[in-house]
Amino acid sequence: MVYHNSINYSKNSKKIKIVLIIGDIARSGGTERSTINLANMLISKHEVVVVSLSENRPVFFELDQRVTLDFLSMKPMTIKLTSKIIWYIEFFSKMKKTIARHKPDVIIGEGHNISGVLPFVKGTEKIKKIACEHIDYDSIPLLSRVLMKIGYSKLTAVVTLSTIALNKIKHLNKNIKIIPNSLPFFTEAVSNVTENTIIMVGRLSQEKGYDRVVPIAKKLLNEFPHWRIKIFGNGDKEMELKKLFKNEGLDNVLFFSPVKNIVDQYMAASIFMITSYNEALPMVILEAQHCGLPVVGYFCEGTQALIKENITGYVLDNEDDFYEKLKKLISNQDLRLKIGGNCKMESLKYSPDMILKKWESLLS
Repeated sequence: MVYHNSINYSKNSKKIKIVLIIGDIARSGGTERSTINLANMLISKHEVVVVSLSENRPVFFELDQRVTLDFLSMKPMTIKLTSKIIWYIEFFSKMKKTIARHKPDVIIGEGHNISGVLPFVKGTEKIKKIACEHIDYDSIPLLSRVLMKIGYSKLTAVVTLSTIALNKIKHLNKNIKIIPNSLPFFTEAVSNVTENTIIMVGRLSQEKGYDRVVPIAKKLLNEFPHWRIKIFGNGDKEMELKKLFKNEGLDNVLFFSPVKNIVDQYMAASIFMITSYNEALPMVILEAQHCGLPVVGYFCEGTQALIKENITGYVLDNEDDFYEKLKKLISNQDLRLKIGGNCKMESLKYSPDMILKKWESLLS
């Protein structure tokens, strides 16, 4: 669903050219979804180019046809120092040519590996450069933080997703703005929360904490055998996780590949669960709340920012409390409906029109 905004621009408002730079726009993760959302919003007023450092392949989320896509065919950065050095040499070379080709007025870097070195790309001296930070600062390696401290101070602005995140990085730049992710879709419908289904959506990777699901699923299987956990996602831990749950005999946990129309899956669930060790502002929580699902999550930056305790869900820091809140929701459909209704109302704060106004204010 491509967004069409309802903002009335003045005749004097200036159209500019914006280049968004991201590691791999084709992936199905939250950073990719939020970047595509932003491109789809900005294209209604400006010229927008999305530069993906990756190989050219089909984009998972729907991108407005007016947005230009430019793939640089770079290999992913690895953890080896020599690989990082080679990667950055190639990055500077290709980025210099890319900037000269597109001649943007504004460059928006998605993530610290890109944004931290933007000021040092030749040809960008007179161009506005903005970092958009999508992950919890506490999870960023020390060396990367050093590079951020050097590079971010030279940027025009830094965009962060919440007040919590701002307080962690306020030392990096004098012009830091809070602009949350926007809802990627709008629906008037909400789940009737009658299905015996808990849904999880996200990349199958270490930081998402799917190992925490095992003890929860065991308790569910014993106490609520008709309930199931559906996990939508893929990633480097996929085979390992599937084997883990199979070996534990947890046939109440079902894995599915990412789907483009995730709304249908939210509507067919009654509770949203997130077990990540760290998150900034998870798109999946916004999506689930907009579909009227109460949210239960482990404590981290993102859950703390998006979940209002006892109003839109619960944020816990230990397994026993986590399960007790799940049990409370499973046992009480009226409570699920009440909290789900609160979630729907809260989600409207992240409507595309409201978020776009914040971006236009920064870009003007």
